[in-house]
Amino acid sequence: MLVALLCIWGGAHGETQKPNDLLSGRTIPFEVAEAIENYKISGLWFPDAAADSAEVAAELKGPAIFVFKNIESGQQWTAAINAISLVDEKLWSTLRGADGDQLDAKTLVEKLREHGVIVISVPNEKRAKLTKCRGLLSSGFQNGGKAEKCLELGEALVNLQDIDFDGKREAVFRHDREGQRGGPAYEIFGVPETDDRFAARMLEEPYRELDWRSTLNVTRKQIIVSSSNGASDSTEETYSRDAWGKMQLTHLWTTGQACPSDNCGGEDYTVQDQLDGLGRCLKPTVRRRAEQ
Repeated sequence: MLVALLCIWGGAHGETQKPNDLLSGRTIPFEVAEAIENYKISGLWFPDAAADSAEVAAELKGPAIFVFKNIESGQQWTAAINAISLVDEKLWSTLRGADGDQLDAKTLVEKLREHGVIVISVPNEKRAKLTKCRGLLSSGFQNGGKAEKCLELGEALVNLQDIDFDGKREAVFRHDREGQRGGPAYEIFGVPETDDRFAARMLEEPYRELDWRSTLNVTRKQIIVSSSNGASDSTEETYSRDAWGKMQLTHLWTTGQACPSDNCGGEDYTVQDQLDGLGRCLKPTVRRRAEQ
């Protein structure tokens, strides 16, 4: 099993290393304690022992192979992640012990090998859940989202959720501290239709930019990707599912300060670019945050 997974890894990434090369010091097996949507998940992790430092758990990263095996049918498929952290805070504290900040990444990896199989817990309370949609800066333009349901992706390292509203679930991987302002980001993979296949990462918009500030509106079948560069500079891109099952950009909202930075206070801002639901460009407008 181990050698087979290593060969899979090399094939997926066009690498020519022999399995023994990859086994030299950084192969860590892992498994997910709970079944997710009838799948048992396990695999191999290759943490980077050459990293300069790893002061927090999220900084010890490396490639990983996730194998999803259906409990009933025995069918399986694989997802290869370029870089991910699999160490939670509890295990992190155990590894570091009394040595604290004196441990380098290489020593931490050696301790992981001694530890054995990493067991990842993804209880229901950490998984994605439906919640009431939060307000958006463009809420007046988009009708506010009152009484609408949104999917909150949660804290689970790995999950299966219908991200593109097609009735089929995608694999969702959480990356701590990689989103905006130090929050989590999410990596999405399409689930293969046939057995023994690789899952492909969904690199098109809006999936490649999803993080904790994104909104997945289940009621409207929309994904809103939000970004912010300060008090007044922000962007909201809304993607809606079209008649052909694709997510298309239907609304765009970008803002900037409407007055000199030394005389503004962040209350006034101009809506610089807008697209309505039909793709029509609207004229720039000036608003006050108090009006929202």
